[in-house]
Amino acid sequence: MAEWPESFHAIGRALWRGENNLFADARLRAVSGVIQKSALEKWPDIRSLWNDSLRQGDVDISSIQSMHSWYDGLDFTALPFFAWPGMRPYLTGSVFAVGTGMNTNWSVHRAMFLDEGRVAVRVVPRHLHALLKSARQDEVPAVMFFCHEPSVMLAASWPLPGPGGEARLAAALSGEPLELWDVDGIFVPRSSSLVVAGYFNGSTEEEGPFVDATGTLDPARQAPVFVAKRWWLRPDAVIPVIRPGGPEHHYLMGTPRAVAIYEAVSRVTDVVDVFLPPGGAGWLHAVVSVRPRRPGDAVNAGIACMAAHPSLKKVTVVDDDIDIRSADDVQWAVATRCRPDRDIHIISGAAGSTLDPSASGHSSKWICDATVPHGTDMSAFMKYQPDFD
Repeated sequence: MAEWPESFHAIGRALWRGENNLFADARLRAVSGVIQKSALEKWPDIRSLWNDSLRQGDVDISSIQSMHSWYDGLDFTALPFFAWPGMRPYLTGSVFAVGTGMNTNWSVHRAMFLDEGRVAVRVVPRHLHALLKSARQDEVPAVMFFCHEPSVMLAASWPLPGPGGEARLAAALSGEPLELWDVDGIFVPRSSSLVVAGYFNGSTEEEGPFVDATGTLDPARQAPVFVAKRWWLRPDAVIPVIRPGGPEHHYLMGTPRAVAIYEAVSRVTDVVDVFLPPGGAGWLHAVVSVRPRRPGDAVNAGIACMAAHPSLKKVTVVDDDIDIRSADDVQWAVATRCRPDRDIHIISGAAGSTLDPSASGHSSKWICDATVPHGTDMSAFMKYQPDFD
């Protein structure tokens, strides 16, 4: 497993080691690949989970048990924090659970060390933010947990239509029963390495700056404070650490967006595959392969991509003979099939991504049509690759 030992910082007595590059590690690539494929193939079924007519039991959630064994004497100084020189130390693989029962919301957030019992949690304007804002009391019960299950981490990264549902999604992605702990009414995976019960106390502290998915700095801002009350852990606990701007960061953020793009493009033409490449931080660029039905389908596919994932800055559309996960293949398609005066489409005045430092307020986007013109003889555009073996 790839390691960056200089990146780990023990606040104090650090009793457990951190493990990073989880989803990029060779031992888990197969698992991650299966989940990514199943997400693309099963998206219509997964989407149907949010239909109000479906019952809770339609996805197999098993063994909901109460957690009652807690450990004394633990605090945040026992955990391996991620830190770069000049920055505050962080837990980057933490998942926060808020809500009750099967309506418990799971979401991945970085957490900055404040002291032995408190962390400041980076919360963007999504479900956790809405739950904290709408709370009628200052103290909002919450659970912080760490889990190595790819299906759990991916579900906790998924932008679902509303709070809750991540447990069902994790079960659907894995195809296996999901066992849960009941922590004072808040459901969390029993496969967790560490569970910390506590609450958001209604106050904020300055959080940041810290490295974001693009590898650039996310500025300092006020963030809600989580207070730890009780701790449970496995004796052999290993704490997942997501390296900021690294492969697993891109994978967790980008895969749900790839699924949304796949579904959107399928409405306008025949879509084969979608990829958010690491060169675009797994967020700002997309490559989509299609089988165009008529002239203009490639451009429509690019527009559909932008609508499904508004943070996109560039979309490259290629034919289905191109390996979209090979940067060389994609560039070859651009070099041999794209005529800039005809096939580059600039969209001005569009809202940009907050992760793009070049986008201040409004930005621009572009679609690169690297498909063979519809109705053209493909033979002139095929790569000749003789077999010399």
